[in-house]
Amino acid sequence: MKNFEDFTVNEIIKADFRAATVFRKFGIDPVLNKSKTIQDVCFHFQLDSEMILDEIIEQMEVKVPMPVQMIA
Repeated sequence: MKNFEDFTVNEIIKADFRAATVFRKFGIDPVLNKSKTIQDVCFHFQLDSEMILDEIIEQMEVKVPMPVQMIA
C-alpha cells in the first residue's frame, strides 16, 4: 500500500476535490504542484504531512450540499 507522502497532489485532489482547499490554505498551488509528491511539497513549504492529512480528513467530513432541482 502506498504511503500518504508518496501520493501526488493531483492524485489526492482526484480522490476528493475538497483537498484542493486544504492545499491552498497552506499556500500550496494545486495546479503548479500537481505532479509533486506530498513529501516533496512538505519539504519545500516546510510543512508537516500529518497536519495536511488531518486537514484533508476534516474537509472530507464536511457534507457537500446537493444541488436543488427546480420543479417546472
